[in-house]
Amino acid sequence: MLLSPLVVPGVAAGLGFLILAAGLGLLRSRSVLVAAHVALVLPFVVRSVAAAAGALRRAALRRRRVAERVRRVALHQQPRHRDPAGGDVHLRRQLHGPDDRRAVVAVHRRHVPRRLARRPLPEPGSRVPPALTPTVVELRGCTRDYGPVRAVDALDLAVHEGEFLALLGPSGCGKTTTLNLIAGFVPPTAGRILIDGADVTGRPPHLRGLGVVFQSYALFPHLSVRENVAFGLRERRLPAAEIERRVGDAIELVRLDRAGRQRPAELSGGMQQRVALARALVYQPRVLLLDEPLAALDRKLREGMRDELRAIQRSVGITTIFVTHDQAEALGLSDRIAVMHRGRIEQLGAPREIYEHPATRFVADFVGASTVLRGRAVAADRVAVAGSTLVVTSVRPLAVGTDVELAIRPERVRLSTGPGDNVLEARIEGLVYQGAQTEVTARLSDGQRVLASVGEPAPARLAAGQTARLHLPPDAFMVLVGDP
Repeated sequence: MLLSPLVVPGVAAGLGFLILAAGLGLLRSRSVLVAAHVALVLPFVVRSVAAAAGALRRAALRRRRVAERVRRVALHQQPRHRDPAGGDVHLRRQLHGPDDRRAVVAVHRRHVPRRLARRPLPEPGSRVPPALTPTVVELRGCTRDYGPVRAVDALDLAVHEGEFLALLGPSGCGKTTTLNLIAGFVPPTAGRILIDGADVTGRPPHLRGLGVVFQSYALFPHLSVRENVAFGLRERRLPAAEIERRVGDAIELVRLDRAGRQRPAELSGGMQQRVALARALVYQPRVLLLDEPLAALDRKLREGMRDELRAIQRSVGITTIFVTHDQAEALGLSDRIAVMHRGRIEQLGAPREIYEHPATRFVADFVGASTVLRGRAVAADRVAVAGSTLVVTSVRPLAVGTDVELAIRPERVRLSTGPGDNVLEARIEGLVYQGAQTEVTARLSDGQRVLASVGEPAPARLAAGQTARLHLPPDAFMVLVGDP
């Protein structure tokens, strides 16, 4: 009788039991009435217990699958005023391999245990060093020729998981060509391109799992914001519900959910840039490529979008390669900067390292303003410049009798009230007032130029033509190598 609910409908079994008991005249017995009641109720209890057990098994299975797919989870919880995703908690995971393209799992706050949700957001300085994170994009000996012109020359580069890498350099240095090589828009003349360890040198762009934001944004003028973002997904024939979900998430991430029906002509330049960014992110790409996306914006808007772009990249955790010629953008956005010149990387390092310790004269000249002084080493830590001897604190001792080039940033040069160590006299040639500071251009007795940034209010009245004493601290010098 206990097995009957699993074979025949429960109600039919209970009624059959009652009919049988009535025919035998047993309904007057209390025990028979209890058994009849149990026969009627038991099927529903069994089914409820079976349904609950099934739900528990499915939940456990889902948890086990998530645990298998997520190896290392870093919790990023940003305050609502800083989090473009509206205060959601983002889990960024280390991927199992190149076949898994989804780099982000978004979870709402209320679904996260309290102890996890209260963990503070890691500071930028506490990020995992690149050497300890897997390589996502790698260029091995890549060369690209356009006829007799070599745009990229035997370039080696590794981009790590989750980092923001800037390709910085002047026009014609090869940075955009490098980005096009990674995207697959142009093939390399020589060398190999790897993504997640797989050779994609001959793979077409749409099969590389990359998102691209162009300098011109390339938005469809006749489509709305939502239609622009959804265009690629519809071309890939994704289900309508999936498209709607992804598009909604993408435009909410860039804070354009209220402008979904507007067309590009009705948007500001910054909003158009965010539409292009949402369209690139909606694919859930493995790597995001940005080709000077802020170049078309005015200075004020560019500064605001720079901060917003960095916040979005941090919240999503996507590996990003950014092409720019703007030093402020590269210094403010990047985890690392690759300074390019003549198709090669002159220096690769963190923004502070690039700015404070340029490896070559080109890097010192291109990244930020600097003064380059030529002199001769007269001791392991002293250089003769303009008839005076300067003490130089250097990592390596100087070779006595050799010509030396010293770089110093304008903000490290100070006005001096009198003679002293590392003080040079110079004639002021130009003054440029910039509110918080005045840029001073002065000329030494041997004709070399010195730049200085003097904070306002200046300690003394300055005028073109007067003689000033400039103090150059020993630890402010950078000894340069490379062609002048």
